[in-house]
Amino acid sequence: MTNVVEMQTKLDAYRAARDLRLEEQRKVDALKKQETVMQHEIITYLTDNAELNGLIGSTHKAIVKQSEVPVITDMSALQQFIIDNDAWDLVQSLRPSAPAIRDRWEDGVDIPGIGTVVDQKLSVTKL
Repeated sequence: MTNVVEMQTKLDAYRAARDLRLEEQRKVDALKKQETVMQHEIITYLTDNAELNGLIGSTHKAIVKQSEVPVITDMSALQQFIIDNDAWDLVQSLRPSAPAIRDRWEDGVDIPGIGTVVDQKLSVTKL
């Protein structure tokens, strides 16, 4: 059986690990931002200079590849197509919006097909 002192020590270790992770995440986020800016600059340069087939550095080469990406232009039409054709594979993620559901519940609206589960989170504050 675990005693209180062990759990107090574990709490402090948990918080130290979390703080270290967040510090490292901030570094990663800053590097990602820098990477994104440079990528955008290279793409913009190559797009603005269409006569270039790409760029060649001392260790890497780059070209801009284009592809068509589907976007929804008429949600109602898409939904009706999915229903009519039983084409649920067209939906990548069907996830309820918790804030929208809570708002309706507060207004007394019962939403069919929606239930609840208990989510537990640990709240830790500095002493």
